[in-house]
Amino acid sequence: MPNWQKRGVGLYWGKEQKLGFNPIENVAVTVERNVIQIDYDLPMKEEYSAFILEILHKQKHADNAEKTRMNADSFI
Repeated sequence: MPNWQKRGVGLYWGKEQKLGFNPIENVAVTVERNVIQIDYDLPMKEEYSAFILEILHKQKHADNAEKTRMNADSFI
């Protein structure tokens, strides 16, 4: 039986770099987009705990960066 059938499937937000285009400046730009990550091979036991903590840590830093950006934008 495959691991994903025994342990389940992990779905979580991740970041992906994409090539975009800025029509105002007429240049190609690299942008970061939120995408759903699908993980069919979840770790077990202590490794699973570390995996979840890493995801939560990344999310906390992303939330703090967004709050900082929003505060900076309010001064402009």
